[in-house]
Amino acid sequence: MNAVIIFLVIGLAMMAVVASVVAVMPSKRQRLVGRMRTKAMALGLKVQFINQAEFDALQLDGEVDGLIWYSYWVPLPDLQPPSDAEQNQSVEVIFGAGLDPQDAPQNSVRNPALDFERMTRSGSLNDAQQGLITEMASKWGERLVAIRCAPNVVRCLWGEPENIDDVAWLAQQLKRLAESF
Repeated sequence: MNAVIIFLVIGLAMMAVVASVVAVMPSKRQRLVGRMRTKAMALGLKVQFINQAEFDALQLDGEVDGLIWYSYWVPLPDLQPPSDAEQNQSVEVIFGAGLDPQDAPQNSVRNPALDFERMTRSGSLNDAQQGLITEMASKWGERLVAIRCAPNVVRCLWGEPENIDDVAWLAQQLKRLAESF
């Protein structure tokens, strides 16, 4: 009888240890955040990630300053403009995570290709900027939702960010894009 009780106690203790280890293991998204931060910091980029709740709270507005590319024509994802403090910091890259393309807003049209003629809010993008955006969209166009630029700030909204494998390349492209404005 004592052996059974000891066996049960040891079994419960082992299950508790396994459960606690699993609970603290980083998720796929957390691993992406870590990889992106490491690669971006090596390039002098400051990285922030937007969680699903923050993403859902973003206002949809047809007039978005600095929006240079987006994958849904209407309505457009909006982010608050950077503060004065943000303007004076190093290049900042902000990623929105977890947008399911199936959850696209009503009355929106998927934009599978880049059409710079229709991006009236983008201002005048030069050939190099258009090339960078085209390159990023051709590699991850199904996952890239929007790019918005302000001085020293690139804000990107992504669907399925955990499927972005080459974060070093992505960080380099975003830095080049931010520095081109």
